[in-house]
Amino acid sequence: MRLVEEYWGPTDPIIPIRSNSQFLQGIKTAAFEITRATLNPRHQEDATEAMGFLFDQLAEFESQLRTEQYNALFRVYLVPFHTCQVCGVETESRENTDVGIAIDVLTQHNTVDDAIQYKFRNDPGPQSACHSDICNGANTVKDQLWVLRAAPRILRVTLLLFNHNPVTNTYQKNMHALKIGEELDLTQYQECKGVPLKYRLSAVVPHSGPRANAGHYVASVRSQGENPYYNINDRQVGQIDGAAFTANPQRPPGFKSAGFQAYILTYIRDEAPLEQYLREHGPR
Repeated sequence: MRLVEEYWGPTDPIIPIRSNSQFLQGIKTAAFEITRATLNPRHQEDATEAMGFLFDQLAEFESQLRTEQYNALFRVYLVPFHTCQVCGVETESRENTDVGIAIDVLTQHNTVDDAIQYKFRNDPGPQSACHSDICNGANTVKDQLWVLRAAPRILRVTLLLFNHNPVTNTYQKNMHALKIGEELDLTQYQECKGVPLKYRLSAVVPHSGPRANAGHYVASVRSQGENPYYNINDRQVGQIDGAAFTANPQRPPGFKSAGFQAYILTYIRDEAPLEQYLREHGPR
């Protein structure tokens, strides 16, 4: 949280962000000047594409300053493990890094936790060659298991709502809404399963509209103030309660229907469980 305060200033949206650091100035430059010059204002820009662009610009700026802190703040390190269904030998594949986790939204899933469990435990791996002494290069289907090697302080989870239709070459929206919880426990998915890894929901970016290239985005955020929940709709900031913050779909103030489906979730790592673990067990 100290790093978040350093870079972003006070986390209450009513209080202006401090601009006393070179790092924050770089964020503002990427967010406003470069974005304005690059993105087409006449086109509907997808929120996750815009965020990805911002992260790319920030990473380029950060490479000149504090790369390790940038990675600690935002970057996820995932390792796929494949288990051969013929010989049972487990193989570690190349480490994947990204600024967040993307999860499928399937009708059989009721909650974000269900979708994340599917991502880490049931995501099928590609058909590839097993090079164990038993199979000796034979092609066989492998089960895939994702493992968290390193987790960031600020975690972005993108719900893959938009599915490509190859016939019409359009992206149709999946209207199935997953239930969102304020807490997210990823302990079981990391390599050191005995060390707690828990997150607290910080923001929800929902989308209204049937397609990816049309509609409207708003944001529901949690601050550190006395009344912590707000909804931000363009330049309008309105107070909401905790139930509205985690609702999916959401009904922002001023809108008659609850037609805003959660699209991007932002979590901040809860340091209290880890600190308690270190007090009880000591550093590893």
